Amino acid sequence: MKQLAPTATTFSAAKAAGNSVDDYVTGLTLQSSGNGLVVTTCGSDIDPFALSGTDHYCFDSLHAPSGAHLFGVTVDQTSIAHAFTHERAVASYCSGDGSWMIQTDADVETTPGAALGEIVLFPCPEAVALEVNGAGDYLSVVRWGGKTYLIERNPAAAKL
Repeated sequence: MKQLAPTATTFSAAKAAGNSVDDYVTGLTLQSSGNGLVVTTCGSDIDPFALSGTDHYCFDSLHAPSGAHLFGVTVDQTSIAHAFTHERAVASYCSGDGSWMIQTDADVETTPGAALGEIVLFPCPEAVALEVNGAGDYLSVVRWGGKTYLIERNPAAAKL
């Protein structure tokens, strides 16, 4: 690993970053997204017993200016979308069971490994856009069956 100090113009000498592991990072991307920052990390999960082969995966982490953040949002090129306000970070993604979820920085894991957020649609649509209004509710635009839909939370419905 090489480090780049905040005021440096070159990287430091290489040094060990930790114990030997069989997994590795294949990509790291930082992208400005309006009021927030999206960090995409891609890597591999090597099966040391050669039973299942090597899995490749990517996850996003979202960071709002207030410090609100989401970690470990699964990257799916068709169903993922991000939205930020100064105080909030929100993501839509397709869960393992095919449900389209909206996850906010306020969602807390109650069951290890369970999908976080609110189920919005099933099966997953193509996400076109995701926005957050001043009240913290989402507005999403999705494409399904060749048509484009604007989805807004029913203000009379209870938030989960």
